[in-house]
Amino acid sequence: MLPLVLSVPFLVLAVQRAAEFGPDPLVWRYGAFFLAIGWGMTAFLGYLGNGSLQENLAVQRHAIAPFEKRPRWFVGVATPGFKSALDPHEDVAFLVLHEDKLEIFGERVRLYIPRAQIRVMRLRPNIHSWLFLGGWISIEGERDGQPFRILVEPRMSPAVLLNALARRRLLGEWSAWWKRGLAPTPTPEQTENRPEPETDSERS
Repeated sequence: MLPLVLSVPFLVLAVQRAAEFGPDPLVWRYGAFFLAIGWGMTAFLGYLGNGSLQENLAVQRHAIAPFEKRPRWFVGVATPGFKSALDPHEDVAFLVLHEDKLEIFGERVRLYIPRAQIRVMRLRPNIHSWLFLGGWISIEGERDGQPFRILVEPRMSPAVLLNALARRRLLGEWSAWWKRGLAPTPTPEQTENRPEPETDSERS
């Protein structure tokens, strides 16, 4: 929303100027400001609220899986029926790799995908792809004879551009887990690292 708030005024000025004077140099200058500010703000501040979203979800995760050490990533997710022109993400979630299944743990979307049911992982475009700022990692498979597809997009960084640059690397890591069961070693950022609760003796 912030990129739109800061960039759209230049688009309005460009349209007003063009209506009054035609496509003069100032119209193109306003248009360039609209594109540059909109793209730049989206690229570097598009996920400005990521930290609080991830922290809130981590609290929920901790309640059911305390001190979890499995590798996990903060992602945007969309299930097959979801459609939106502005935000491609139906929900935010942790993608968690277990030995034999992949878990999506979100605010609303929560599901397991057995590793044996996955048939392919691949890159697919979404609205961010139009801006050269990322796209989906598509997890596709078959369950009870019916095909399924879950779409996820990295959201580990508040900078959309950094998440876009990480997409191919993550596809390689997740594909290695799917094909050979080789889950990457979790980094400190991927686990909760919450302090152990104090015992009664430590409090005294």
